[in-house]
Amino acid sequence: MEEGGQSTLHRTLSTVILSKLSEVARLKDALLADQFNDHSKIFKKRVCNMMDTLSQKDREDTFIILDSLVTVWKIQAKPIFFAYEFLLYDVIAHPTSVAWMDQKWYNGLIPNWKRFIWNVKDHPFVVLQSLCFRFLLHYVLFGVVLLMYSYFLLTPLETYKEASMFHLFLEIALYIWTTLDFLEDLMNSLGAWICNKEEETRRKSGFKFLFQLNDMWKALGLLCFLLAVCSCLSRMKKTETFNLTKRFCGLLLIFSYLRCSRVFAIHRFTGRSFMFLRYMSEHLVQFLFVMIFMIIGVGIFYVALLQKNESMTTFSGKWSKWKIWYIIIIRTFNCMEKFSMISLALPRRRP
Repeated sequence: MEEGGQSTLHRTLSTVILSKLSEVARLKDALLADQFNDHSKIFKKRVCNMMDTLSQKDREDTFIILDSLVTVWKIQAKPIFFAYEFLLYDVIAHPTSVAWMDQKWYNGLIPNWKRFIWNVKDHPFVVLQSLCFRFLLHYVLFGVVLLMYSYFLLTPLETYKEASMFHLFLEIALYIWTTLDFLEDLMNSLGAWICNKEEETRRKSGFKFLFQLNDMWKALGLLCFLLAVCSCLSRMKKTETFNLTKRFCGLLLIFSYLRCSRVFAIHRFTGRSFMFLRYMSEHLVQFLFVMIFMIIGVGIFYVALLQKNESMTTFSGKWSKWKIWYIIIIRTFNCMEKFSMISLALPRRRP
């Protein structure tokens, strides 16, 4: 069994090393980079073929091999976690890897939602200890807290001294939940620096830490935590309208709903739509950067021509009164207005 784990990790390591060599060599020699990339794909296929062979012999032993800690070339790691850390999707999406994850997720029960729920009567302790039940319970409670906070935002805002206990409970529940979620993400990220010597890999802790930070949900958690702190601090001072507090609370609600949408992102069917939305959002953000860059140039050109011969202080006074916002917003609305006028001017076909 140990030899099988070493062989699996050996081929996985070869795949990663050849892939890294291909990235480095592409800067100097494209032909050599393609050769490294082809050899990397060969080793990746060998990993999948080996998993097929081991799974046909004994499936439980294969699960133990994937989850066993082995050492190859002074690198100590578990094959399945090493593949996940270096984003080897073909290995992670292999039927054997999926079966291993189902066993962990459903705690050895049948990997089906309906049968999993029916097993609560027959195996209550097994169901309660499963990762699936914890995940489901977590997001059900999170959804309830979001609905409570949504109701709170529809009520008049007051300071903490003047607010009733009911409204305080509706508000503070989300703050506590957001803080605990942020602390959990922080502990997971700092876990790269705190490892047992027996299970520590030869990879540097800094790279592990950066891998933990490369997570959109953790970024949303940090943003929600900062918005929760700003919402709490803005409630301390009494004002007539509480406009600043409403803005912070509204942003916190929006990003909390986005974080709760993780339930749909990991679903077997709706997760595909999230993947398309992710890549579409990346291209949209890139386009927005280019558009803002061009709008600033055109806006300054128009302002310089239309403004009288006097000093134009772009960044003077309060930050919300800076002239740069006027330049960006006015030019953007002008572009939108031109597009709408063009669409209205187009002749419409009669049915």
